[in-house]
Amino acid sequence: MSVRTTSPLHQLLACAAACGAVWCTPAHALRPFEGTDASVAEPGIFELELGPLSYSKFGSERSIAAPSVVGNFGFEGDFEIVIEGKLNRTIGRPEEGYRTSVGDTALSVKHVLRKGSLQEGGEGISVAMECGVLLPEFHGNSSTGGVCSGIASQKFDFGVVHLNGALSRTREHTQNRFAGVIVEGGSEESAVRPVMELFAERENNGAHTQSALVGMLWKQSDDLIFDVAVRHARSDGPSLNEVKFGLTWSYAMHK
Repeated sequence: MSVRTTSPLHQLLACAAACGAVWCTPAHALRPFEGTDASVAEPGIFELELGPLSYSKFGSERSIAAPSVVGNFGFEGDFEIVIEGKLNRTIGRPEEGYRTSVGDTALSVKHVLRKGSLQEGGEGISVAMECGVLLPEFHGNSSTGGVCSGIASQKFDFGVVHLNGALSRTREHTQNRFAGVIVEGGSEESAVRPVMELFAERENNGAHTQSALVGMLWKQSDDLIFDVAVRHARSDGPSLNEVKFGLTWSYAMHK
């Protein structure tokens, strides 16, 4: 009797399909992407993901996000707490509302369910889940929401692939489904790495968005990584064009 084996890629796709089946808006914990990876900060390590400048053009409206901030703190048991927010400034007179706002505010908890190739000494697929609360925005939407994401990651010879599936209850009280893939080229030791992200999301009212991002990561040291990327998104309304520049900095709270 022959035994049928599957490749890591097939296993990764099967894991992503399982996440999508339960639909476990995306978790923002990996610059410069909308999705994230199946890993958490080490216990006692604080990771700051900072976007000092992001320029967006949505239809005729232009805006600058400076800064966008994500803070990750690792705990024992493969847990991580994530808090985030973004300061937005509309260029010119906005069509409605305020010129300056603080949006994308959220608090979430991330947990590694299966240690794999992303963890030291691990093999195979890494699996994680991140769930959180969408907090009221300042000069934005004052309502709340919730989000839960399933993430599967796998290292290959050419780089790393991360698959994301998410279900959220938006601040507008609609359901949003998200599916995306991130590809990081090269190895973790490479000084410069090409990156790409494709994702699609759909709300229960029928609105949908498709997005593509390409960029580069520059590893200045083990504790500091810079990123630059461009993103184009299409939806039922105006298209979005965005330029991102930022960094990820790690700091040991207890030395």
